[in-house]
Amino acid sequence: MKDFKAIPFPEEARYPGTFPVCSDNLSALEGSEADLVDLQYYPWQNIGVVKCQFFYKSNAGVMQASLFMGSFSPITNDFYFFRVKSKNDEPILFLISSPFASNAFDDVVKEFEEVFGPPSARSNSEVQNKIGNKFENTDVVYQNASSEILLSRYGENLDRSLLEYVLVEVYDRVEKLEKDKTKGPL
Repeated sequence: MKDFKAIPFPEEARYPGTFPVCSDNLSALEGSEADLVDLQYYPWQNIGVVKCQFFYKSNAGVMQASLFMGSFSPITNDFYFFRVKSKNDEPILFLISSPFASNAFDDVVKEFEEVFGPPSARSNSEVQNKIGNKFENTDVVYQNASSEILLSRYGENLDRSLLEYVLVEVYDRVEKLEKDKTKGPL
């Protein structure tokens, strides 16, 4: 996480003066900005996960900056860190979550296939909106021994697709800790 905070933002030309903000060091001023609310309330907060995002200052206030991935720009990039026992006891990046417009899903999958080749897995499932209409969701997965990249046609809603990079071992550990913490006494 120390390196994440120190490395210059790769899209500096698009978003001059970009800086990282993490949930473990929000100042009172930063925490009052509307765009920083995501860093105050998020999953796994109660077990020590730190969430980071990139921001820049504009005339309208503090705004989120997102990294372009190929030819598309996600709506946001959320970076999640968790402390695991290691040499330097530094929290490590285990999840990058990047929602993007669902109408770009097919183009994004095509770009991934051009760069990474065919996916490790592809599956379809049915999702339903609040009024009962059903839609076909597609998940495309790239896996290796330690991580996976997941592209979902529908993320948190029908307007947003989702791209996630997951360091599987740490993600599973975080999920188990969260489950054990919320289980409570029997």
